[in-house]
Amino acid sequence: MKNYFEILLGLDFATVWDACIELVTVNGRPFQLMNDSGFRMIVDKVLEGLGCSSRINQENIRKHVSIVARKIKDDLRNELKHRLVSLKIDCVTRLGRAIIGINLQFVRDGRIHLRTLAMTEIENVTYW
Repeated sequence: MKNYFEILLGLDFATVWDACIELVTVNGRPFQLMNDSGFRMIVDKVLEGLGCSSRINQENIRKHVSIVARKIKDDLRNELKHRLVSLKIDCVTRLGRAIIGINLQFVRDGRIHLRTLAMTEIENVTYW
C-alpha cells in the first residue's frame, strides 16, 4: 500500500537515495552533508514517512559511489584493452565562461568513440 509521500509526491526510497547520490556526484556537495543536522531533519522524516528502515548516511553513500566508480573504471579499462587511445584535452569559452575537458578517443568496429573523463569550469579566466 502506498503512503502519503508516494501518493502525493511520487517519492520513494529509490528516489531519495538517487537524489543523495546526485548531491555528492553531480552537484559536488561533500559526503559530510549526509550527516549534517539540517539534512538529517529532512531526510529522516521523509524516510520515516516512507516507512523505510534503511538509513542514508555518509558511510553508505560513499561506499555506493565507490562501488559504482570502480565498475565504471573497470568497464572503461576492458573497453580500452589492447586499443590505441588518444588523450584529448579541449577547452571552450563562451559568454564569459571557460570549460576544460579531458577525453579519450579510440576506434572500435571502424567507428571513432569518445569517452569524457572529466570536465570542469575554470574560474577567473582572463581573455585576450
